[in-house]
Amino acid sequence: MSDIQIGINLEFVRSSDKSFRFGIRKAAELGYSYVEPCVATGYDLLAVAGYYHMLSMEDDPHEMLEAIADRVAHVHAKDIDMRQSRSERGKITGTPVGCASGDGVVDWPRVVRIPRKHGYRGVLSVECGTIEQAERSIRHLRSVLER
Repeated sequence: MSDIQIGINLEFVRSSDKSFRFGIRKAAELGYSYVEPCVATGYDLLAVAGYYHMLSMEDDPHEMLEAIADRVAHVHAKDIDMRQSRSERGKITGTPVGCASGDGVVDWPRVVRIPRKHGYRGVLSVECGTIEQAERSIRHLRSVLER
């Protein structure tokens, strides 16, 4: 078992017009250990390592992650494909969900290695848009965590 666990943001069931209750059951069925509601909880002030969001702000995500790695309380696992990345880069927007983790531009082995090196033992919280993306995301991230 890995020192880092995998959770999922309930955003993945919105495209299916399913309830959060359905999402929780589906997340467990897919093998996720934790769920994150897709509503603000007040914990948003913690250091959140969001590679996608750093990339969209034209920052070097790895450099930024190194800078905050000893204070990370949550790792947001959101990926984006190259086409969407190019169209969103430099904009400050709440972009629609990207793609399955591993289908986009994020270097997941490097993203996992940095906080792990600093003692992070929390959760990678996947955010994706569909149930199928949630299935692919957990398979990909499990393979990364096993390395």
